[in-house]
Amino acid sequence: MRTRMVLLLSAALVACMLTGAGTVSAQPTPRAPGEEFWIARYNGALNGFDSARDVAVGANGARVFVTGSAEGTSGAYGKRADYATVAYDSVSGAQAWATLFNGTGNGNDFANAVVASPDSTRVFVTGASDDGKAFDYVTIAYDAGTGAQLWASTYQSLADNDDQATALGVSSDGSKVLVTGFSRGSYGGFDFATVAYNAATGTQLWVSRYNGPAMSGDFARALAVSTDGTKVFVTGDSVGSGTAHQDYATVAYGTTAGTQLWVARYSSPGYSLDYPSAIAVSPTGDKVFVTGNGKGKKSFDYLTLGYNAGTGARVWARRFNGAGTGFDSARAVIVTPDGTKVLVTGYTWEGGTGAASRNDYTSIAYAAGTGGTLWNSRYNSPGNRDDYASDLVMSPDGSKAYVTGHTTGFDDDYLAVVYAVANGATLWATRYDGPPSGTDSATAIAVRPDDSTIYVTGESWGGYSTGVDYATIAYKTA
Repeated sequence: MRTRMVLLLSAALVACMLTGAGTVSAQPTPRAPGEEFWIARYNGALNGFDSARDVAVGANGARVFVTGSAEGTSGAYGKRADYATVAYDSVSGAQAWATLFNGTGNGNDFANAVVASPDSTRVFVTGASDDGKAFDYVTIAYDAGTGAQLWASTYQSLADNDDQATALGVSSDGSKVLVTGFSRGSYGGFDFATVAYNAATGTQLWVSRYNGPAMSGDFARALAVSTDGTKVFVTGDSVGSGTAHQDYATVAYGTTAGTQLWVARYSSPGYSLDYPSAIAVSPTGDKVFVTGNGKGKKSFDYLTLGYNAGTGARVWARRFNGAGTGFDSARAVIVTPDGTKVLVTGYTWEGGTGAASRNDYTSIAYAAGTGGTLWNSRYNSPGNRDDYASDLVMSPDGSKAYVTGHTTGFDDDYLAVVYAVANGATLWATRYDGPPSGTDSATAIAVRPDDSTIYVTGESWGGYSTGVDYATIAYKTA
């Protein structure tokens, strides 16, 4: 396997680091908030289109893991994408290892999500892999220290039709890996399909499928595991029997046997075009929150729902329509460590025409118990550019919210913005423009457990010699 990687450092490498499980490696040299510690670029073997989709940090803070797809092999019809997972030292940005996964059919393989085990010894990746007939779920476990593949497990629908895993999580005790996505059913349409694996061996423990009332298209998009590890919550869009359009559908399962505990559906009044994108569970395990967009009278709005985690009863529902009454899309949701606030981020159309028109990052804080709006904060980048938020994380103490995505203009740049959770004030913002000043789009963000650093990843134009590359950046947080 041939890979190439370029590492640009904003400071000297830190040589001494603690890497054992259960410890936090040495803090980076102090810098100003928003300053780059390091930038690491990864270029697949074929100098083609390489797109990072997700990023995770081990609980011990030693390693940063990025996954997505890279054009790493050739097939009968040209370049083929493989899962490409890369590990970096969290302090220096030095590449620790990189590994490709090429499925049995030598077709395209797209990794969508990555998570580290609670003890930081393993890394789990999932996505869709072409076996030569159709796409299947393929979930892989790697040794976090070396990148050695420990196991790979495939889930294939009964008719061997297309299946795509979109999200995964790990139980709090590290014993189970939970994967969800969508899978062809016997009737020909897609179902939610949620699979549990033994984290040590990859053995499939159970599969639970959800076929909506219309027996049509059901697409699971996101997953959250309860803090105690006993429940897993899945959300996605599902055609309703009385609406003939996509509704929110959220399903709770017990993690021991995959028993369905409840199903909650939501359809916007009169319009019934609702697409959830993210889900979060409160630290106490009593509530579940789902966000995405729902069709209003004129356009799509943010649509955020709160559910009782035990029963699935809806506790509250809130919509948000940007000032321009255009397309508004919530992309991520998170709950504060004390369980009192729910934060949602995405982008809203703020109106205007020509050079004055724009989309902005819009982040909103709701009271977890009632859904009351505590604050909403918009960020419009200099030059009145369009800004599209894609992901959100929170500092471990719950004081800051970190948002990433991209901003447009002559070209697209990564854009990271930091808010005070107490009042929504913007603390700082920073952009990244790749070396050739091409198109750069951030997809995911993670925070180091000691809150010293955030890590942003995505895809970045590297020039005609390398094509589109992974670009992962470490920023000082405070």
